Amino acid sequence: MFHNIIDTVPERLVGNTDNLYFVLDGGSLIHPVVWPKQETFGDVYTIYRSYMKRHYSDEVTVVFDGYTESSVNTKNGLLSALPNLMLSIVTIFASIMADKLRKSGKLRVTVIRKIFNSIGFFGPAVCLVSVSLVGCEPFTIVILLSLAMGLNGFAYSGFICTYVDMNPDFAGTLYGISNCLASFTGFLVPAFVGWIVQDGQTVRNWGIVFITSSTVFVVTGLIYNIFCSAELQPWGECPKTNKKKPFQEAANINSSL
Repeated sequence: MFHNIIDTVPERLVGNTDNLYFVLDGGSLIHPVVWPKQETFGDVYTIYRSYMKRHYSDEVTVVFDGYTESSVNTKNGLLSALPNLMLSIVTIFASIMADKLRKSGKLRVTVIRKIFNSIGFFGPAVCLVSVSLVGCEPFTIVILLSLAMGLNGFAYSGFICTYVDMNPDFAGTLYGISNCLASFTGFLVPAFVGWIVQDGQTVRNWGIVFITSSTVFVVTGLIYNIFCSAELQPWGECPKTNKKKPFQEAANINSSL
């Protein structure tokens, strides 16, 4: 039985409370209690205990959603940000490497895109398979996921640049179409994961999720390598005209005067 203690709980309980046992949502306790300035954690904790004892006596349990005795929940900002930090750093260095290769003229642009895209797809695939095999090893899993995200940064110099390479005039339109289709994964993937783990969030079930992700990386990477071309396409060129725009004609008239 959960109580919204802001709206429904009186200042003091009335009647016989011998047979009552209260279970409180921990999140609802945040606002009713005022935190004095420059107080320690112990002081705030004492205020919360006094508040609950005054309203609910000793028969009360506070529940925080997502934290149970049977599971270990660690919220660490640095570890949570590490995969995305790796992605950002590697993306920058990969783009510099790709530009230098292209300027050197030693490799065709299609070859460059396929090399970088292969690293960005097949690398994370290997990491995700490894995650499914290591078992319940949090530190190792964080390292592998960070490495997977970092390697995926090479893909930003792979398929993502292909739109601009093959038709710069319509790159935005093509990217919008493909990104629209890719957005379907935003609701398909959570539904798939929920279906896999519906009988329990076990290591085996999550292993299936990671192996499936790895398979998607491999299949899509192979499709790109087989069918992709980053060369300029003739159908993607806008017709060029010599017709001057009005402001250009006005500028020419002013300069002649």
